[in-house]
Parts: sequence; structure tokens; C-alpha cells
Amino acid sequence: MNGNLGDNPARHLIPKFIPGTKLGEFADFIRWSFSKLEMRKFFRWFGQFIGNYPIPSLIAFGIMISLIGFAFPMNLRDRVRDGYTPTNSKAYQESKRLREFSGLTGDPMMTSVMLRARDKSSMIDPDNLMDAVRLLQHVKENISVSSEGKERNRFSDFCGHHCRQNDVVDYFALEMVKLRAGELSLFKSNLTYPMAMLMGQKVHLERNFYGVQTSFNENRTYTNIDYCELILLTFTADIQRPEEEVVLWSFQEIVARWELAVSDFASKRSKDENVEMLVIGAEIVDLEMNKDSQRMTPYFAIGFAGAAVFIFISAWFSLFLYGRLSPEFRGCGMVTANMLLPVFVCVVPAMAILTTFGIYGLLGLRINSLMLIMPFLIMGIGVNDSFLVVHHWLRERTTLTRSELLGFVFEDVGPSITMTTLTNVISFAVGAAAPTAEIALFCAGSAIAMGLAYIYTLIFFGALLAFYSAPEGSPEPKKSRRQQQVGNFFDKLLLWYAKLLQNNKGDVSSSIFRTVFLLIWIGFIVGGVVGCTTITSKLETEKILPHETPIRMPNRIIEEQIWPEYYPVIIMVHRPFDVADKALNTEFMELVDEFEGLEGSRGANSTILWLRNYKEYFDFVAAGNEKDIFGDSDEDAAEIQKGQYDNSQIQGFLESPITRHFRGMMVVDHDA
Repeated sequence: MNGNLGDNPARHLIPKFIPGTKLGEFADFIRWSFSKLEMRKFFRWFGQFIGNYPIPSLIAFGIMISLIGFAFPMNLRDRVRDGYTPTNSKAYQESKRLREFSGLTGDPMMTSVMLRARDKSSMIDPDNLMDAVRLLQHVKENISVSSEGKERNRFSDFCGHHCRQNDVVDYFALEMVKLRAGELSLFKSNLTYPMAMLMGQKVHLERNFYGVQTSFNENRTYTNIDYCELILLTFTADIQRPEEEVVLWSFQEIVARWELAVSDFASKRSKDENVEMLVIGAEIVDLEMNKDSQRMTPYFAIGFAGAAVFIFISAWFSLFLYGRLSPEFRGCGMVTANMLLPVFVCVVPAMAILTTFGIYGLLGLRINSLMLIMPFLIMGIGVNDSFLVVHHWLRERTTLTRSELLGFVFEDVGPSITMTTLTNVISFAVGAAAPTAEIALFCAGSAIAMGLAYIYTLIFFGALLAFYSAPEGSPEPKKSRRQQQVGNFFDKLLLWYAKLLQNNKGDVSSSIFRTVFLLIWIGFIVGGVVGCTTITSKLETEKILPHETPIRMPNRIIEEQIWPEYYPVIIMVHRPFDVADKALNTEFMELVDEFEGLEGSRGANSTILWLRNYKEYFDFVAAGNEKDIFGDSDEDAAEIQKGQYDNSQIQGFLESPITRHFRGMMVVDHDA
């Protein structure tokens, strides 16, 4: 067969250009092409366009991949704090209400520091307890980070209302030393667990002391604690705009750096020190996840190499099968060019992945840990289109011009790869609308990368095929006897498989095959339905933590020891409260009693309620004890009476060393 198209009506849409300049031919081609806008006709036109003008296609490809420059350096970061919480979930709405109540623009950043003895001794032993106090003071006062406009930032610069939330440990240690020496009477302090009396006021110990064993000892009446396994220090920062004109994200960056500095200090402490310091927080988890994601680079390289080897073998086998490595092609210099095709099959998804990262960098979007899994997905799916194009390109006649050849190739594969790409892109685009931020980022990136892989297959890979097509008038490749034998073998194999799928009466093997296939299909359907109806969606920190990260231990301590002993529920009351209103007090305390009576509640001793502490403080001041403890007293103390509660002592209550931590739990209007 020669290079003419013959009488095939499906292949008569090759335009005849008016002789003249290239610009005139291009305009005539565009004018002709818009009259042929049907699916198959469009792709035939597009293939002919690429075949006639491969250079502009490669220029367009070069412009698109220039976005890769914006990918570096990558902004690798996860929103561990709230990125995995759906915005339409109840938990997210509750967190939003808490931010509104506290006047915050973001969730509080919480860093947990766990202290325990390496020799398993009690943490209230004198040496261990004083080491804990020294570590508390060091973290608060000595660990600092640099920022713009201010040389160093300590915890006190961003702790807000939470600066003194660990003072209980400090006062407990000081009082323990004094009580052991018999310096203070039991009227002032009693270090019982879970409710201690410090400086004449009740203080909760269960927030800071864990693994506590108690007993009554007549020779040690100042405390009932026999053993304490762990001391927990919690450092909280309110995410809100500081008074200086510093943007919110930079404020968050300061807090994040400080948390990482605490973790770095803990990791560098000598293992010879008996008190072990374990640190965990959202930024530390984020850092460890990013470190683990970067460790996947060798795995991606191995996966990429494996995929490349498979592509090379498959493509070269096709080249051999279709005679593209025959002596006739050596004569026109096409053998070497054809052998490079597998390389460009791998380049297409790789460029799509890097361009996606570049788009994210250009838009200022971060790249989370899930997106670092995306290259594996795109490498597996993105090569499909190129494979199909290569397969159809090899099947076409080499006697055609390159525009005719690409036109027929794109006509055959264009609609199919478009449909498959659309289904993939739309599926991930739907996921990009998910209310979970981290999943939305991953799905959006996957959708973009798949779309780019499709575009690059057409404009880049298609243009390369135009260059690699045999020169017009080249002979048809002749298959050797071995090639014919291999081709016949696969033809017979496909024919045998087709017969198995046919419904031939009396063919036992065909009936058995279809029955087995049907049973397997039913099994998949049943398994899918059962799985979808019984699946439980649960995200645990341990599941997303790397296996070799050092923060697995503090996370396990929190989940297995701290949360079972103390897991607070925050209840917000937005209605303005007046301590002097007895009816309102009664109604409020009835509400508290209902909560404390629920199943799973530990009762009033575990409830941290500012109103109870305020009434105790009020009576404490009314009795004149404040002067004995702190060396001063409120001028209005002589005018108040025990049990006659009002709002007059709120200011002093929030300034008291023992109760000032309640500032974070109250919104006080001092002008009201």
C-alpha cells in the first residue's frame, strides 16, 4: 500500500493549504479546523496540528514547565492542629466557639512536656521534684527564639492568660520542702491528692501529677502521695494578633519556633540526668511527619526506576513486535530515536508532578505530607495515556506523513484518554472540595497533576512523535520470522481469551470460566457493600506518626496514661454571670451538678470551676487570711462578709498566684 489515503471516507479530512507564507497556512488551517469540531474529528485535527507545527507545541510545553521554578524551596508543612478536622464537623464548630469565647483568631498552640525518672523513682522525691522545678523555670525563662523587630521571644511574650498555668508544680514543690521541714502548719497547706490546699486555697493536682499512688500515713500527715510516676507541664499560647503590627502567620511562626526549640533542648539533655524530659506538640508532630516524608525520596527513586524499567521493556518489546528495530529503519536513522521513546514516556508524569508543585509554590500554598505520596500515584496513572499513544503510533503505517500519522493516532486514542482523564480529574476535584483541609490539598494536587499529564501527552509527547516519525516515503517495516511467531502467539492467546468470554453452547471451559468470574465479581460487590456499611472512620495520632520518630513515646504516654486519668471536657457559658445574683447562682450550680452526675464523670473533685474557687477565695479574704499569706490585703476586705458573695473580689482573685490561671477561663468586663 502506498502513502495515499484511498477511498476511506473517515480519512478524507486533511486540509489543502493555500500556498504562501507559513502564517497564511496557519490561519487557513485554524479556519478549516473550527468547521470540524466533533470528538474524533477534533482530535484528528489536533494531531494534524501537532504534526504540522511541533515547535510551537514544544514552546508551549516549555512555558508550562517553567512553573517548576516556583516549586523550590518547597513549603513543607502540615496543619496537624486542625487540618485533619472537617470544617463541617461538630468538633470544628466547638473549636470555633472556643476561639470566639476567648477572642482568638486560631486554636491555642499547646506544648506538652512530660517529666519522669529514669530510675523509676517517684517524681515527688526531693531531687526529682527540684529538677522538675528547675526545668520548668528554664523552659519559661531561658528558652527563646529570634524574630523580626524583636531579638528574642520567650514564653512570657506570647503565653497570654496561660503564663502561670504550671505554677501549681512550683508552689507544690516549695510547700513540699517546707512541710517536710515542718515550717508551715496544716491550716495553710496540705498536699493531698487530687485536691491540695496551697496557701489556704484548694488547688487541683490531677492536671499535673499522674501515676499517683496514695495512702494515709500517720507519720506523714501533710500529704497522702506515696508515689508519682509523671509530672506534666503544659505550655499554651493564644493565637491572636499581638499589640505590635505583626501579621498573624509570623506570630504563629514565633510560637512554632519556640516549641521546636523546647524539643531541641529536651533531645540534647544528657541521658545521665535522672529526670527524663519528653516533649510533644503540633509543630513537633508536623516536623517529624515532614522528616518522614522526605525519607521517602529513596523509595520514590526505586519506584520510579522500577516503573522506568517496566516501561522500557514494554516499549522496546512493542518496537520489536512492530518491526521498528528492523534493518530498514536503521537506514533512515530511526532505531535510536525509537529507543528513546520509553525515556519520554517517563518524563511526561514526572514533569506533571513537578509543575504541580510549582503551581502550589506560585500560589503560596503549602505542600503537606499526603502530597508527597502523590508522585507514586501520578507515576502509576500518568503513563497510561503515553502508553496508548505509543501503541497506536506503532500500529500506523510509516508511509504516511507525520501530520497524517498523528491525526490518525489522536483520532483513535484521543476520545478514550480524554474520558479516562476526565473521570480521574473530576473524582479528585470532588475530593478537593472536601471539608478536610489536608485531604483537599492532596486531591487538588492530584487533579492538577493528572490534567497536566494529559496535556503534556498531547503537546509534548505528540510533538516528539512527530519528530520521531519515519521520513515520508519510508518503507513499511518488514517483520522477521521470529517477530511473526511472537505476534501469532499473542494473537492466539487473545483469541483463546475471547472464546472464554463467549457464550458458546456445549463449551464446558467457557461456562466454568464465566461462572468463576461471576462469583469473583459478586464477592467483590458483597465485600464492598459490607465494608462500606461497617467501616469506622477514625484518625489517631499514632497512625500518622512515623514508626521511627522519638515522639511516639510521649504520644503513647498521653494516650495510655494521661488521658485515662484526666480528660477534661470544656463547657462554655456565654450568658453574662453575676456572682451576687443568688437565683442565677442556683440555676448555674444545678447545671454543674447535672454534668457531674453523668456517667463517666469523676464528680466535683475533678471539676475545675472558677466560681467554686472564687467563693473560697472570697471567704478567705473575708476572714483576713490574705494578709497572713501574701503580706497585703484588699482595702475592701473589711467591708465584705463570709458567704455574702459579690463581684468585688474578682480583680484580686485573678491576680492571686494560686488562681490567676483562671484568666483563660473567664471573660471579664471590668467597666460593667
